[in-house]
Amino acid sequence: MEKQPSANQSGAFDAPEIAQLLIEHRATLLGYLLSCVRHHADAEDLFQDVSLAATRSATSLRDREGFLPWAREIARRRVLAHYRKSK
Repeated sequence: MEKQPSANQSGAFDAPEIAQLLIEHRATLLGYLLSCVRHHADAEDLFQDVSLAATRSATSLRDREGFLPWAREIARRRVLAHYRKSK
């Protein structure tokens, strides 16, 4: 059976666990980003930004089931910043 990422003893996830979750949910997050920005290259760039932000904020995630809403919120904020920058 494959090891499932889970919170460590402090109740937080670490960077390798977040990376694994990002790999598992890449298609969903990229699809969300693509629906927001319409250009594949922009969506890919934003996914990289989301990945970096999620890795840096790994300690704020408390459970595996909460990963996708948590990462999608990071993505939403990155999309808003993207549009603010482009104005």
